[in-house]
Amino acid sequence: MKRQMHRSTKMVSSNFHLVLNAVLRLHTLLFKKPEPIPENSTDDR
Repeated sequence: MKRQMHRSTKMVSSNFHLVLNAVLRLHTLLFKKPEPIPENSTDDR
């Protein structure tokens, strides 16, 4: 059982890193660049 759990955690870790690398490669498409707030802004947020 211990051996199977160790393999399972390795698989989860490996897949997590694959997804993380994909997100990092696509960051320019997935994340919007912040824009400065203009001085004359009337939005309270």
